[in-house]
Amino acid sequence: MGQILSLLLLVNIFCLVYYLVSARILFRQRRQLEESKSEFLSILSHELKTPLTSMTGYGEILYRYLMKKQDVLASKITIKMNLQISSLSRLMDELLNLSIIDNGGYKPKKVLFNLNRLVRETAEEIEAASGIRRITVKGQTEELVYGDQRQIRQVIFNLLLNSVKFSRPASPILLHYRKNEKNLLFKIKDEGFGIPEEHHERIFEKFYQIDKTRRKDDPSLGLGLYLSREMVRRHGGRIWFESREGQGSSFYFTLTA
Repeated sequence: MGQILSLLLLVNIFCLVYYLVSARILFRQRRQLEESKSEFLSILSHELKTPLTSMTGYGEILYRYLMKKQDVLASKITIKMNLQISSLSRLMDELLNLSIIDNGGYKPKKVLFNLNRLVRETAEEIEAASGIRRITVKGQTEELVYGDQRQIRQVIFNLLLNSVKFSRPASPILLHYRKNEKNLLFKIKDEGFGIPEEHHERIFEKFYQIDKTRRKDDPSLGLGLYLSREMVRRHGGRIWFESREGQGSSFYFTLTA
């Protein structure tokens, strides 16, 4: 009986050691895979950004040339081409940002900057891309704010773009912001399709998309909200939303002042 118990104990110890070693090997392989994936995404993004930047420049030159020639049809085609190039460039930016965040980077580079101008310019950029002036900006700060203006701009851009994508062409979008002693509070409200309740818990997940068929004409990786959340967190803030299907959505985020 004692020999049998000793044998069973040895078998159990062997199995435990085997599983521990296997788990360690799997963990190491997964980590190497994640590192390789992040490196690949970073290289891919950098390599594609250079020709995309050149294409954007050439597209703008071509548009100005055609406008001088008063070739309306060709100008409209060029505008559509430039918008598609901009969409592809945004995808590359998202992949690059993802690789940086997954590698533990993206520490905010905080400086003093004019928040009023940043908000206004970001809203104007979205309106230019969508071709419709329907964003109302409400808010004003009398002093400069301290933060990473590139990341803050990216969060505002992502949330506004989301509202544009999932709203009817003529429906209004409100961007409101204010500053108090402790933080900055932003609100982006639309009257769009809203978010079904079954998607609420997963909306900020990486690569998560609610409806891949609704916007076939607009490429998306499902990274905008995930990246926005990570950037807000790195500023010591938080992001949340309120939404009901068919009644629009309101996204909020705070940043430490």
